[in-house]
Amino acid sequence: LDMIAISIDEMSESLQYNINKNYVAEVKQKQAEINALQSQIKPHFLYNTLEVIRMSALSSKNKEVAQMIYNLASMFRYSTYNNGSLVSIRDEIKHSKMYLSLCATRYKGMLDYSIHVDDKYLDYLVPKFTIQPILENAINHGLRKGFCDNYIKVTIKEIDEEIEISIKDNGNGMSEEAIRKIKDGLEKNIQKPNSIGLMNINNRLKLNFGEQYGIYINSRINEGTTVSIKIPVLGDEVDNV
Repeated sequence: LDMIAISIDEMSESLQYNINKNYVAEVKQKQAEINALQSQIKPHFLYNTLEVIRMSALSSKNKEVAQMIYNLASMFRYSTYNNGSLVSIRDEIKHSKMYLSLCATRYKGMLDYSIHVDDKYLDYLVPKFTIQPILENAINHGLRKGFCDNYIKVTIKEIDEEIEISIKDNGNGMSEEAIRKIKDGLEKNIQKPNSIGLMNINNRLKLNFGEQYGIYINSRINEGTTVSIKIPVLGDEVDNV
């Protein structure tokens, strides 16, 4: 009887433990679902607010401001709703064009840009947020204030079953010492305050595709900087995870 009583007690404790475990797991799942639903409300609120502001700008016949608001809203939508780690080059380029358009409006008369990509590459896949952070670096660190001929050129081409994305500017450039430090940081994954974007992208490329892929930089002081990104050719057959 003692053994039966002990077994019943142990069974009861085990049953209670599993009930509590499953209950807590269910509560956490419900909370996660609630949080996910709440997180969707915030972007919708922002989109709707931006749309109201855009329509107000249009009613005031301020088309430039309306376009800026549209670009900003579209960029935010791209950031929050396209959750895949891989996106089409078409989408990445569209996102980058909107960013450059906003910057060109901000630095009116100081900045121009061009993007050259053959239509046959547009459906190829690229890690999300591969191009825009490098454009941001080029503008934040390379733009020559007071000059009217700042230029950024983006080109995409295929070489030996690899995609090479090149972002070239004619800005401030960097000294050999600065370039050496950045290259060393990329090789050793050393985080630097002025190159967090580069480290992030380089890390993701190597984790996704292997050590032979990543970011390569060339620069000359007062002559500009070229950042090249090398990735494998990825088609629609690759899972967008």
